Amino acid sequence: MQFTIAHLSDLHLKRDTQALFKGQCPEAHFLQALAASKRIRADLLLLTGDLVQDVHPEVYQRLYQHLQAHPVPWVWLPGNHDDPQLMQTWAASAPRQIALNAHWDLITLNTQAQESRPLGSGCLGQQALAWLETCLRTSHKAQLIAMHHPAHKVATPWIDRLNLQDAQAFWALCRSLPKAKRPALIVSGHVHQAWQGRYLGINLLTAPATSVAFQAGATQSQLAPVTMQGWRQIDLLAQGQWRTRVLSLQY
Repeated sequence: MQFTIAHLSDLHLKRDTQALFKGQCPEAHFLQALAASKRIRADLLLLTGDLVQDVHPEVYQRLYQHLQAHPVPWVWLPGNHDDPQLMQTWAASAPRQIALNAHWDLITLNTQAQESRPLGSGCLGQQALAWLETCLRTSHKAQLIAMHHPAHKVATPWIDRLNLQDAQAFWALCRSLPKAKRPALIVSGHVHQAWQGRYLGINLLTAPATSVAFQAGATQSQLAPVTMQGWRQIDLLAQGQWRTRVLSLQY
């Protein structure tokens, strides 16, 4: 039985709904993606962090109201621009393990760490890694991990420096697991570009941002054309199989 996820990331919402972020209106782009996600009849809306640019209760409340009005369940998790405690005021964040159907679980992780250096990078920490190991070793279903910072590089040097700083420990954990217990799929945000790869037999995806797109391969921050902004559809199938496609805001 297919389970469809609409994966949105890096909304960067402002307190003023008309305010611009790097020359674009993030509020309008998010609402455009949210409306488009209804057309695929998703079973879940997944938001992988950097939900706001202006950390303020008013912004999270407005986002929460939009999500509550959406016709399908939703899950959010924090990015480096977010306040995880403030998010908890409206809804549970991460870490969580959520049963999606008879074949798949979703594990959400919090990679937001104020002390992480360089600034803007992420970290899981030993406690989260120990919890994740327990989830993976005890589950008998395919596991989808969602987190903001990718634990891998995407061949864009300036953003690769700001990925998961304890990625080595994360991959050591995955390597220690029997292949049948490793996550089937890991999805992330943060990089503002769609990317797909594979490591240790684990499939890796990033979602484009709804707010602005970053140029793939750039050595310093550089915006990509607006046509590169969008979101990702992920269809989870039986026996750990899946398929995906990237949709632009024009969808």
